[in-house]
Amino acid sequence: MKKYKSILTLFLIIFSSIVFTSCTVVQFQTASPKQGGKLEIFPDELIGDYVNVEKLSDTLIISKKEYRIGRVKYAKNIIFEHGDLSDKSFLLKQIDNFYILNIRKHEDEGFWLALPIKLKDNILKVYYLNMESEIEDKEKQATYKKEKLKLLKSMTEVKLISKENSKDDTYLINPTDKELNRMLNSDLFDEILEFKRIVE
Repeated sequence: MKKYKSILTLFLIIFSSIVFTSCTVVQFQTASPKQGGKLEIFPDELIGDYVNVEKLSDTLIISKKEYRIGRVKYAKNIIFEHGDLSDKSFLLKQIDNFYILNIRKHEDEGFWLALPIKLKDNILKVYYLNMESEIEDKEKQATYKKEKLKLLKSMTEVKLISKENSKDDTYLINPTDKELNRMLNSDLFDEILEFKRIVE
């Protein structure tokens, strides 16, 4: 999971409040969903200014072609990171009422991570397919992972692609859009961030 920390931080630097220490990674063989083209601009409904519900100093600004993520530092100074959808390492698509931000480390790398995004009543939520919990008890953690993997396998084909002698487990999935829809409406994806739109 470590190799993805930088790319996740680049797009959503305020994810620093979420520590991705998972040793189990689920990658998508292709960008999801399969049907429909990529979105060249951010949809009108997503455009706006947001604040992190848990950390009010963290802001997210989405315009037509770019995003800006900032963290207030020393009261008046704001540190910004920004990017746009022309970056081939990011691909935004839509399935029903979810937007899926597909991320890969390099544009020539074949596999993707997927971050579902959902906006409702001016609340923007970000989800992640996390196979591990914050439970410290190793036995309970192992049980949680086993059950989560069992649920995933009940919805789509899962392949273990970890390299030999690797300490991390890496799984590859290639769900159909029907399977993806089912996954999104199950307990597979965990909510990891929540933003509130700033309405003047």
